[in-house]
Amino acid sequence: MGLTWQQGVAVTMRTSLILNNPHLCNNNKSVVGYTLIELLISLAVIALIASVSVPFFSPVINSYQVKSAAQDITDSLKLSRQQAMMENTDTVFILNVESFTYQSSNMPQTLTVPDETDIKLVTAASEIIDENIGGIRFFHDGSSTGGNITLSFNNKQYNINVNWLTGHIAMTTAMNDSMN
Repeated sequence: MGLTWQQGVAVTMRTSLILNNPHLCNNNKSVVGYTLIELLISLAVIALIASVSVPFFSPVINSYQVKSAAQDITDSLKLSRQQAMMENTDTVFILNVESFTYQSSNMPQTLTVPDETDIKLVTAASEIIDENIGGIRFFHDGSSTGGNITLSFNNKQYNINVNWLTGHIAMTTAMNDSMN
């Protein structure tokens, strides 16, 4: 089933009208847009800028990780104290300043602190396990052996204080210019 001569002429004329009409078919060379090469060059420049700028954000990210670790330690201490009072037994929060880990006797997992962190622990002599490991014990009445945990990174310092008499736990933040 082919085209008749009249149908072929009509199709040819219709095609000719469409191709010659500037509103229906844009054949001119002034088309606005970007070429594939221009887009690839733009992406390459963006990738280069991103790869160069990432190391500049590393200290900021590490600072937030240390702040998060300080808050996690504070929360773990509060949980240990609460557990001691609820179960009417002693719980011990243990911190290893060499391996950057901490654990509570009521937590099955060992948690970590970022390696770049400077950690200091001040606790009762009875809670020192060795030169790198010590603990803070919470008693059934809410009191504790007391202590202080300090996390430092760059010029930021987080102090976690545990009151021996009341067992109250508080975290404070300080800037320390001499730590650079």
